[in-house]
Amino acid sequence: MSTTDPTQNDPVPAPPGSAPMAQPGPNGDPHHPHKSSGSRAILVLLGLIVAFAVVTGLIESRGTTPVDAVGWHHSYGSAVDQARVEGKPILVYFTADWCAPCSQMKREVFSQPDVGMFIRTHAVPLMLSLSSPDAQTARLVERLRIEALPAFVIINADGEEIARTAGYLPEHVLLPWLSGVPGQRTADAE
Repeated sequence: MSTTDPTQNDPVPAPPGSAPMAQPGPNGDPHHPHKSSGSRAILVLLGLIVAFAVVTGLIESRGTTPVDAVGWHHSYGSAVDQARVEGKPILVYFTADWCAPCSQMKREVFSQPDVGMFIRTHAVPLMLSLSSPDAQTARLVERLRIEALPAFVIINADGEEIARTAGYLPEHVLLPWLSGVPGQRTADAE
């Protein structure tokens, strides 16, 4: 009858407060105990997929800011002044940093030069953020009863509402809606 030491095959426990020592992996390398040639190939493949997605734009960098092709006013007073001078209505766009459809519009719609030109031709563009609104923006939100974002309200220079819509509007919906709003100067009238 032979007796075996039950602790002989067990790894030695690490002292408290330290990391356990690495045991050799399947490839015998104690410095990379869990990496085999198969797992390295998978990591390389995943790296190539991510690199391809970044290069082709499938994954957008969070650090980039979309181009603003519209040239939004951020002050109600300056937008009203320009609207009076040009005889145009004001397109008030209500947005917020936390609004996903607003961010999507910024990336996909408002970054397009033809969209910016079209908006400026038909209205004075005013973007008001509800992320940290000033007192004037808060009063306008209350007066116009803004309940969803993104919200678009067309007003005249006296602040009277002409039209409104809300939600994500792709270019092929936004531009016809804006061109159908009454009381605008068109490119032909200039």
